[in-house]
Parts: sequence; C-alpha cells; structure tokens
Amino acid sequence: MKGMCTITDWSPGVDGPLAMDSVVDNFMSLYFKNLTQPTVILHQIDQSSLVSEFTISIEHSRAVQSVYLSSRATLSSLYLIGTNVSDLRFEETNSKLKYLTVSESPLQAVPDSIKHLSNVKVIDIVQSSLTSVDFSVFGKLHRLVLLNLHRNEIVSLQLYDAQSEDFACLENMDLSNNRLTAVSLTHFNSMKALNKLDLSRNLIASLEGSLVSSSLSNLDLSHNRIVTLSCCSWNLPSLTYIDATNNTLERLPACMEQAMPSAGYLRLSMNALSDGDNWQRLATMQNLHGIDVSDNRLTSLVWNSTTLRLRNINASNNRIKKLSVPYATKGFNIEVDCNLIEQFEAASISPNVTYLQMQCNPLDCSWNKELRDEEMNCVKNSVPCDMCH
Repeated sequence: MKGMCTITDWSPGVDGPLAMDSVVDNFMSLYFKNLTQPTVILHQIDQSSLVSEFTISIEHSRAVQSVYLSSRATLSSLYLIGTNVSDLRFEETNSKLKYLTVSESPLQAVPDSIKHLSNVKVIDIVQSSLTSVDFSVFGKLHRLVLLNLHRNEIVSLQLYDAQSEDFACLENMDLSNNRLTAVSLTHFNSMKALNKLDLSRNLIASLEGSLVSSSLSNLDLSHNRIVTLSCCSWNLPSLTYIDATNNTLERLPACMEQAMPSAGYLRLSMNALSDGDNWQRLATMQNLHGIDVSDNRLTSLVWNSTTLRLRNINASNNRIKKLSVPYATKGFNIEVDCNLIEQFEAASISPNVTYLQMQCNPLDCSWNKELRDEEMNCVKNSVPCDMCH
C-alpha cells in the first residue's frame, strides 16, 4: 500500500532535482517542509504514472512566495500551509484538482485563475489576508461543495451577473472570523444548493436585502453587532437552526415566525432582549425543539403554548421574577438559573416538566424527575451565587 513521503529542508539549487516519477510510483502523498525555493512550478508530473488521488502539501515553508499549477500536474489535493504565497496561479483545463487549501499565508486576493479548477470540490483559503471577495470567480465551479474563507480580513463581498446555473453544488459557505460590517444577503440567493451559511464572529451591524432559499437549513449570525433584524422579506422554508448569540438584539427579529416556519433550534443568548410579546410569538413556531434566551434582560417566562415538539427552554441569567409553564409534554426541560424568582407555585408548572433547574434564585425549587420522583422541595438562598454574572 502506497504511503506518504516527507521531504524536509530541500533546496533544489544545492540538493539537485527531485526524481518525481519515482516518488509518484511509490507514494500517495508528498509533503515538503521548510522548502527553500521561492517559486514552485508544479508541472513535471507524468500523468501516466500518477496515482488517481495524489497529494502535494507544502508546509512551514516561508521561503515559498509563488506557486504555479499547470494542467499537466494532475494532483487531486494541494495544501499550502504556513508559506509566504502571495502569487497563486492555475493553468486552464485543470480538471484533476479536487481539494485546495491555503492557510497561514499573506494572500490578499482570491486568484482569478481559480476559476480554471473545473472539478474542485473543496476550497479552503483560511487564516490569510483576503480583504474582499467576488463570488463570481467561484460561480462556474459546478462541483464546488464547500467554500471556507474563515479567519481572513474580509471587509466586502461582491457578486456580479450571477446566472441560474452558477454555484450548482455549493452547500457550505464559511465566512466566519472576518471583518465584515455590512452584508447584502441577496448574494446568497443565487446559491441554490446552499445548506449552511456561517457569518459568525464578524463586525456585522447591518444585514441588507432579502434572504430567499429553499435549501438553507443552518444560519449562524452569532458574535456580531446586530441591534435590529427584520426577516419580513426573507423566505427560508427549510431553515431548522438559527444562531444569533452575542449580538445586541433588543427584540426578536421581525417576521421571524413567517420567514422560517421549520425552525427547530433558536439561539438568542447574550443579547439585550427585554419583555414584550416574545413568548407569545415564539409559541406560534410549532416546530421549535429548543430555545436559548439566556443572558438577556427578560423579567418573565410565561409559556402558555401546547407546542408538542418543544423540549427545552434556557432562560438563565436574566431578571425573571415570574415563571409559568402550565402546559408541557413529557420530558420538557426548563433552565432558569441565576434569576430573581422569589415566589413559586407548583401549579404554575406542568407535572410533565421533567427537569427544572433554578439554582441561584432567591427561591430554588429545582427538580429532576429522571433521578428521583418525589415532592418538590424549595430552598431559600440569601447569599448571591458566584456562578451568576
């Protein structure tokens, strides 16, 4: 069985050329570490002797500044990790490369020639220096499934003249950990297969335009600076998971119930939500399994819905004084640690609530029926808990 060949500290000018035919006949993967040649031209690989899934990886080679991949270099995978590559070019009619990774590099722009990789499935350009992205360069890559651009310095996104057949297989887009402040959501509407969109850990204060997708099921907007969010022009019938943790939302997103009727998990912790019609609106979302509104400014949790699918509400670290969940299906869990509950009536909580966690309230009537089924026992707390913030 063919394995991996690692070549360290190779200097072609001193050590002479590499017998590439011998390498590819005997190994599946070729790893260069501390390669000292500034320009790497990958074209001297004989297709007739090459295995079908050959990999070249250049790692921890800061001397490498430029890489050129010809159509003759029939690699399936190319990894450039920890280099100084700022010039990356691909020759036309490259139909073999399936996986491309560029990591820890000073690359500032997506190479226009990336559009020549007609069979590429995964593109990772991460922990680099990209500042803007024109999605058009990826549009004709009809085999592309995953585009990962996290941990760059991206401040702007563009998409021009998208055609209906573009982005045919693109399912996963990761733009997390960048410097985006405003995003036009209409860019993603042309990505008909998009299943997951990650915009987390940016500086986003504004989401503009409509988001319309029949395929999107996972949307991550967490760790941004969003104060208000309107979903009134959105249409996401397949969305099951939305995360808006750690923003500054003061209200639930407008029209959320209509825009995402299949939502199952809703994470809105670490925002600035206060009382209003929050619970009434959430109760209309019949497919919810779990709600996380911990670390907000809520003063009550009143759940009067008979929604059959809901199993968990986490409202810890709020200012809740009133707790009422008279209807619940068996196995329902409630977490209200670190609130201000001083009075509690057992009748206000359905006997179907299996798990009630209310530590660090002035009155703690926690129970766990999975461990023991016994009468409620309440304890008064007079000393603030260290676990609360």
